[in-house]
Order: sequence, then C-alpha cells, then structure tokens
Amino acid sequence: MTLRTDRQLPTLPSSSYIDGKTLRAQVMLQAKRFHHTVIDVGGRDTGALRAALLCSDIVLIPFQPRAFDTWALADVAAVIDEANGTRETPVLALAVLNCAYPVGSDNADAIEATQEFPKMELLQLTPDRAGIGRRKAISHASATGLHVSEYKPRDDQAISEIDALISMLKHLQNGIASQSK
Repeated sequence: MTLRTDRQLPTLPSSSYIDGKTLRAQVMLQAKRFHHTVIDVGGRDTGALRAALLCSDIVLIPFQPRAFDTWALADVAAVIDEANGTRETPVLALAVLNCAYPVGSDNADAIEATQEFPKMELLQLTPDRAGIGRRKAISHASATGLHVSEYKPRDDQAISEIDALISMLKHLQNGIASQSK
C-alpha cells in the first residue's frame, strides 16, 4: 500500500496479522464493513493460514506447473480437510494453475495432479486456457504496487487472465452464505 500512496494512487483498506487468533478475530469484527475480503497468508502452514481457513468462504490455491508445487497440493489438501472438520460448511477450495507455460506438457501434467484431490476444484478460467500464464506484466505490476491493468506497458492477455479470475471468484462468492458475517 505504501507504493500506491507514494504514487498518489487510490488505496484499499489493508491490515497485517501474523498471529492466527488475531487474524480471525479481526476478520470477524470487520467482515460486515466489506463486500469482499482477501486474505493472503502465503504458501506455508501457519496459524494465519489455519485461521483464514476457518473464517473464509473460498480458498484460492495457486500452483505452478512444477513438481514441488504439485507435491505440495497434498499438504494443502490435508490442512483444508482438517479445517473443514471444524466448520459448519466446508470452505470452497479452488486450485488455479499459475505461471503456466505457453507450450509443453508441464501444464497438463500439473492439472492432472489436481485430480488426486477431488475436494479441490480446478478453475478453468476460459475454455481454451487452464490458468494464468507466466507473464512479466503481472510480477512487475505487483512489485510496484499496481494491478496489472494499471501497469505500463499494457499486457492485454495478462489483464484478461486476472480479470477472468476475479470475475469467477466474485461469481462463486455470490452463491455462498458467508462464514464471517
């Protein structure tokens, strides 16, 4: 957010809670103030991840078409199953292929690996595109505090992929009774 403020760009409310108990309490307290809340807990099994799973409606699991990422899906699925055991309704677990390669069999192999986890739904962003491509515009925009649509030079494919993901998540969210409100 500091990068956005420094550029005099609009900011969004944001907070940082490393402790899982505090994260969950704050999400529950503030949930009524917002239509959508995004919690980024990184890719590790932490108290914050577990707390987020208890108060979230959807969990998005980005994975790259690489062996370590697909192997880690088993650990992620186990943590989600554990969290779902304490919830009234299970969290909707969505996997999305991230940094997909333009050619080769790696993407298909990674997608096939998700089939081992039937409680984890694979997002197909468009009929002809399984996920988000490996795009410099996305990483460069993020590193400078921008959404990919704000980044110059413009990358229409990157914008289209991120917009498709956001649209799909909003559509899915609208069909779920929130756990945090």
